[in-house]
Amino acid sequence: MRGARLIVGVIPATLLSACAADYPHIATLSGTAVKTVASWQPFVDDYPRSCRRAWALGAPLGAARPGTDPCASFVARQAGLAAALAVLTNYFGALGAIATDANFSVDPGLDSLGGALGQMTDEKKAGSVAGLVKLLGGWATAGVRRASLDDAIGQVDGVSAIIDGISHVVVADYEGLLLRGEGGQLEVMMGNAAADLSLPPPPPCTTPYPPWGVPQEATARSSQFMFQAFYNDRCEALLARRLAVLSFRSSAASLQQALGDLRDNRARLRTGAAVEAVLADAKRLFSDAQAVRQAFAGAAAKP
Repeated sequence: MRGARLIVGVIPATLLSACAADYPHIATLSGTAVKTVASWQPFVDDYPRSCRRAWALGAPLGAARPGTDPCASFVARQAGLAAALAVLTNYFGALGAIATDANFSVDPGLDSLGGALGQMTDEKKAGSVAGLVKLLGGWATAGVRRASLDDAIGQVDGVSAIIDGISHVVVADYEGLLLRGEGGQLEVMMGNAAADLSLPPPPPCTTPYPPWGVPQEATARSSQFMFQAFYNDRCEALLARRLAVLSFRSSAASLQQALGDLRDNRARLRTGAAVEAVLADAKRLFSDAQAVRQAFAGAAAKP
């Protein structure tokens, strides 16, 4: 989200039982959470593109009226994904700043994202999401004010609900419908074409993937070589995206665990057990976010 950014003040030491700077472990977790959410951006970018790839191959994605965009619903849902990532990024950024007694800024307009977020979250959790968005919107519009670490951690249920919504779109729609549809249709189309060209059938586009072998007599300029190379590249890119989904699921679970630890230790955040739990969450998140980025880098290397 673009636009002017308003500086928001933070709570002085006298408003907390101890100085907010006593919570560097929460700042570490928050910084890693921001990077984790950033690693999910490729899902937002690829969501409608994945629909178009699957549709172009004839995947059954639902009926579309003649003259309409068959991927219009996926484009609309992309706005919900983008809104969700914006809210999470601002929340974790603010949480880390509050934990270290530092100034922070919140993007204006977050309180207008309720409609986009509505299609991402369960109706039963709408209240907690609304509370989170209201808090962030208040921080963005109130100018310099005091912000409480307890207030921020009090909104983890809304954060958790948004992560659940993102997970549903990524796992059920992106992986379950689009990637599976693309892979299935790719195998059918290439299998039919191989039969017409008297070629052996392509291997299933699953993990582990044995590349479709090209006969030694085939040259780089032959139609057979190009045909099989095309299938190999598309299949490897598809498998890289599926691997990214697996890494995403792990990172989302780790982030939910971190939120649970913050919630459960809300009244004792400076104890050794709380510090240890939060830092362990940050370590897992760092590893999971790296895995998501690496998987999508593999997909980007292919057409």
